[in-house]
Amino acid sequence: MDYSKHKWIAGWINHFPANYWKLRKIVIDKNNHTPIFIKYFYLLIIKRADAFNHCSFGTNINSGAIINTPPVMPHGPAGIIIGYNTRIEENVTIFQRVTINHTNGKGVHVCKNAFLGAGCVILGDVTIGEGAKIGANAVVLSDIPPFSTAVGVPARIVIKKSVSTRKCS
Repeated sequence: MDYSKHKWIAGWINHFPANYWKLRKIVIDKNNHTPIFIKYFYLLIIKRADAFNHCSFGTNINSGAIINTPPVMPHGPAGIIIGYNTRIEENVTIFQRVTINHTNGKGVHVCKNAFLGAGCVILGDVTIGEGAKIGANAVVLSDIPPFSTAVGVPARIVIKKSVSTRKCS
């Protein structure tokens, strides 16, 4: 059976609306001209979904974070902290207890198809390259090249595939 046609039913059962990310985008966008009382209604829907799914406490997706498409979160947004001025591209997988924060510079940029393992911490103004994998509990303090695997504290590259040195967009 194709459940994609009935997302609203699954959202109602799981207390997680199918348009969660769309509503979030409307609420945080300062340039969106949706009336304020509608934005507050959307915020109510978002917070109720967060509270029911036990992600209100310990989870903070900052309003300054730019998320191109909803990231894949296999365990839900449990304990995920995404700081201001973070940019996350398409098809990024984020496991539980991930912290992404920056200093006062350009912010963190996570390129498409990246994988962030459980409990990893990304600090500073770094870029996680396209297809890069960050191991569980790793602490990333510098840029990770595309299609590399980084583990440890501080994170060091253990696998580096030789591909073109193109930057992510």
